[in-house]
Amino acid sequence: MLYRCLLLVAVLGVLVAIPVLGLGRQTLAADEQETLFDFLTVDINILANSDMEITETQKYSFFGGTFYYGYRWIPLDEVESIDKIEVYEDGRPYPRDPVVRRWIDTYRKTGELPTDSTYAYCTWTEGDRLWIGWWYPETTGGSRTFVVKYVVHGGLRIDDRGDQLYWKAVFGDRDMPINSAVVTVHLPEPVSSTQLGINSYGVPAQSTIIDDSTIEFTAGPVPGNGELSIRVIFPHGIVAAPSSSQGAGGIIQWVDETAEKATQWLDQNPTVMSIINWCLAGMGAAFIIGGGLWFLAIRRSRAAEPKAHPPMTYITTPPDDLPPALAGRLANGAYGFLGDIFYLAQRGFLTVTEQFEKRWYGYKQDFLLERGEQDPPYSYQVHLMDLLFRGRSGLYLSKHKNFLPMTTEQAREALDSDGIRLGLLERVDKETVRATGRGANILNKTALLCLILGIVTLGLSILTQADWAVHFASGTMLVFAVAAWHMTIVPARVKRTEEGARVATRWQAYRYYLLLITRKGQGLIENPNDLYRDLPYAVRFGLGKKLVRTFTTLDEPAPAPSWYYPQLMPADSGRSMSTGAATLSLLGIRDGFYRMLRDIRRELPSMGKVGPAPVMVPVAAARGQVEKNRMARNERQRRRKTRGDPLP
Repeated sequence: MLYRCLLLVAVLGVLVAIPVLGLGRQTLAADEQETLFDFLTVDINILANSDMEITETQKYSFFGGTFYYGYRWIPLDEVESIDKIEVYEDGRPYPRDPVVRRWIDTYRKTGELPTDSTYAYCTWTEGDRLWIGWWYPETTGGSRTFVVKYVVHGGLRIDDRGDQLYWKAVFGDRDMPINSAVVTVHLPEPVSSTQLGINSYGVPAQSTIIDDSTIEFTAGPVPGNGELSIRVIFPHGIVAAPSSSQGAGGIIQWVDETAEKATQWLDQNPTVMSIINWCLAGMGAAFIIGGGLWFLAIRRSRAAEPKAHPPMTYITTPPDDLPPALAGRLANGAYGFLGDIFYLAQRGFLTVTEQFEKRWYGYKQDFLLERGEQDPPYSYQVHLMDLLFRGRSGLYLSKHKNFLPMTTEQAREALDSDGIRLGLLERVDKETVRATGRGANILNKTALLCLILGIVTLGLSILTQADWAVHFASGTMLVFAVAAWHMTIVPARVKRTEEGARVATRWQAYRYYLLLITRKGQGLIENPNDLYRDLPYAVRFGLGKKLVRTFTTLDEPAPAPSWYYPQLMPADSGRSMSTGAATLSLLGIRDGFYRMLRDIRRELPSMGKVGPAPVMVPVAAARGQVEKNRMARNERQRRRKTRGDPLP
């Protein structure tokens, strides 16, 4: 029984001793931390605007324990503000990161270390104290030298009897002594020593006037929690009195102070900063995705035009007297001018003459286009003829290979102007869009708002050294603003009107008729003379050669056109080379006529745009499908009657 009691007492003793020993080890580990504050130098540079640039250099030597962070607090009760805070080590700048405060607090309370810690610093305010904390990798020995820089606003005491600097240069919140401390004050301009008042308070210190603008204080060793405050009085007027409410400087200072306060508040609330970052990132993504879709919708709405419905049947004559280029522009939107050469020839505005030139190897064939005395009825045709002939009365196709694409580019505007004059086209530019309350007016306001928000957000992000999300959001807003303004200055768009869409539908039905002729042959041709009525439009729609081939197969061939003058070769049945075109049929001149069609298209390629073929609904196919549907429905009803099922 006694043995069991002794055993129980021993077990209880071990259980009690384990936490005590552990606590002792933790205390011992904490007590084993030993640091030496080698030196502290404080450099105070007084600026002409009464601000102070202060640089503190702190060197520590570590002999025991593990170290991760350092800190420094500055009283704010005697200054207006402190900003432009920077932390360096051996010339390496520490990045600003608000999580440093949480790292320090967590390590001091629980001893836990962050998993992603690195070189960083942050600032925060508690009461009337500005705290500066910095984090560095694990250190168990050696030494580190830290440099802390900041700018003090309103730290000088301005008085008519003399301005003075009163500053606590050696802070007292520390347990370790400082081997040596040096404080250097730089005045903005030289001052005689008889006009200076120099004092120090706290630990004993020696003051020395280095030159007319530099005073130095030395002290050391400084005991733990020992402080050193310095006072330098200099003549009034050397520095300007601070004014935070006058001029642009006051506005800038107010912005700096506001940004610094916002930064400190965000440093104290990392969760809020994280939420803001994600919101700004979402805003930037929304500007990119939503803005892109909005721009696409606006561009499509500006370019959208009334649809020309596919024809259900065909018409055998041109629906009106529109020239081929304008008819094709309405039908499929392409700019093609080649058919207008035959349109103008048919109406007597130009002629085509076939010529042969004898060479040593045989005969060289060429075609001469001659301009008539009258001008065509449409302005784009006049413009096209002027560009084609260039002041001459005629031109040879073989010598006109350098007909630049720019020729038709210039004729496009004239063609659109004719379409607008006839009410078949309309110009949609920024003025028209603004008048309707869409487009440019909304885009201009949106661009201005995004520009202001982007600049303000970007400026604040730079001042507060914010995270990537702020830069991302501000950047996307600026891009959105530029893109919005670009949308308001895009070139004018020309599209069909409602009347133009109806006319385009009829022209597509006529094109379908031309297509059927080239496929089904002479069965649809009513009169051989229709060739020259249909030829300009067939050339415009890319069916010219097929149409001519179809008409040459008629039992009664079409006559040769009155505007085409062939030159017959001597070997052609002994006929005279001067035989008139009126006595010939198309069959007799088809070789030359084919070659003329080919050469015009080859030598004037920039005029031969055809464009996409409109969607067609063949009449026979449509009727056949209707008949198939009717027969299938009758068959289903017959089967239901046979089985006795009720009809639907």
